[in-house]
Amino acid sequence: MLKKKILSLVAGSLLFLANSCSATNLISMGPVSLIVPADTVTNDLITPKFDTDSIQVDKAAHTVDVLIFITPSPYNHYDEYRFERLKLFKDASQSTAHVLRVRYYERGTDKLIGDYNRGGYSFADANDLSDRYGKYHINSVLQREFAYFLDIPNQDGSPYTTPKDLGLTWIKSTGSVGVFYYPKTVKVKKNKVNLKAAFWYPKQNRIQTVDCTLDYDKKLFKPKSCEMRRINTGEVVETAYRGLIPGLLGPNFINRSFDENDECRILSKFFKDKIVQQ
Repeated sequence: MLKKKILSLVAGSLLFLANSCSATNLISMGPVSLIVPADTVTNDLITPKFDTDSIQVDKAAHTVDVLIFITPSPYNHYDEYRFERLKLFKDASQSTAHVLRVRYYERGTDKLIGDYNRGGYSFADANDLSDRYGKYHINSVLQREFAYFLDIPNQDGSPYTTPKDLGLTWIKSTGSVGVFYYPKTVKVKKNKVNLKAAFWYPKQNRIQTVDCTLDYDKKLFKPKSCEMRRINTGEVVETAYRGLIPGLLGPNFINRSFDENDECRILSKFFKDKIVQQ
């Protein structure tokens, strides 16, 4: 059931949170990503997320279809899943958002309250996705988040973020991720390497930077903090730092084996040579 699937995905948004996080990718946001920065809500006090796996892009038609998850707010007592069609243009005042389908669930449960097609939920239907109503109005947020998928320039005229802008050094890329690091952060001590790595996800409009340790004795990738930002706007949308008591005071970061995915394999292989040279 869609409800069960998405609830499991939003158990933790950032990859390196507690073991309850069931994101399918190690270093990416996984299938569910915040649309607005963490601890920020829209004008209507909601915290929207979107399912990156649901995105369908039609550049010829200027449309992006996407599944959006809305957490309960003082004005909305239900878990809400809505499939929207965004028609986006360089002039955001001409962009539109239209709900194709919405499902309401009893808060935190699998009990379906309502299931409507086309027009069953009118709040997000809009004929202007500019920032005229404020930077964090839901409509403005949708334009900033999804215009990227149609290669639309930022509304404020700023260029998309590049690896050069962030001072990154490239290691290797695959079909889904580019692996980089900050050269000045690398410190080698015996069989451990401390560094700040960066993972570039062009198909998700996301860059994640991670302070981590590569432990070659235990063959483990050990994250200590991470930050997620958009590629197009550079806006930070999520951060997490290891607390004094993992799981209570801060997230419980998950150590990963070197062979668990491309990100870990690429990093561990690259820096293993650096250790040998010491």
